Amino acid sequence: MSSDGSEEPVIVSAPEMSSDSYVETPAAATTAPSAPVAPATDIPVDKQPTASKYSVKQVLLWKNPVVTGGILAFIIIGMVISTKLDMPRLLVRLTAFYLCGVAAVEFGSAKAKGQSKGFVTSFKPAKPVVKASCIESRAEKIASKANCAVSGLYSIVYAENPAVTALLGFSVLLLMGLLRTFSLLTIFRMTILLAFAVPPLYVKYEKQVHHYFSKAQTVAEEKANYAWTTLQSKIAKSKKA
Repeated sequence: MSSDGSEEPVIVSAPEMSSDSYVETPAAATTAPSAPVAPATDIPVDKQPTASKYSVKQVLLWKNPVVTGGILAFIIIGMVISTKLDMPRLLVRLTAFYLCGVAAVEFGSAKAKGQSKGFVTSFKPAKPVVKASCIESRAEKIASKANCAVSGLYSIVYAENPAVTALLGFSVLLLMGLLRTFSLLTIFRMTILLAFAVPPLYVKYEKQVHHYFSKAQTVAEEKANYAWTTLQSKIAKSKKA
């Protein structure tokens, strides 16, 4: 209080901070970067690329009856013609006539023009029809499929799945029985016709087929286990005797 009775203002000083003390300030809020959004395509849904109508799956499942019926009719006509004609000899004759005829036309037209190249050579494409990149891509696909086939063959030969190996063994026995009755060409024709008939029936009755197949597999496993235990018991008895 001052001498004239008025109150003096109180000055409050801020606390001193040492050199090693600091005030933590809140960090600025950061937002995670948003994932890049794929650009929308202008291709409508009905124009998206689909499986070819000439693929094996589409043909054998009769997805397009017109295409599958045409291919089957063409195969049947070829089978009928092959029974009436000797196709290998006919193809050899046609090849020989074509090569000799082309050579004669090329030689005669070149002599008539007085040039080194004749009429037939003028139709030769300037560049190869098949591109190297196409060959390389197809070679990679063929190699990958060949590796899958070899690995599958290994699993069958080395009985990785005994049920599958046994099933193929019985299939070979069935083929041997069929060869005694039918020729190999007849079996080949029957296989082609069955390839067009079995897949759609399998897709239609898939549940029933799986049910009966699993039931037959269970019965076969029970019979095999019984035969194995019987054989083991007989071996044990023979050792004791």
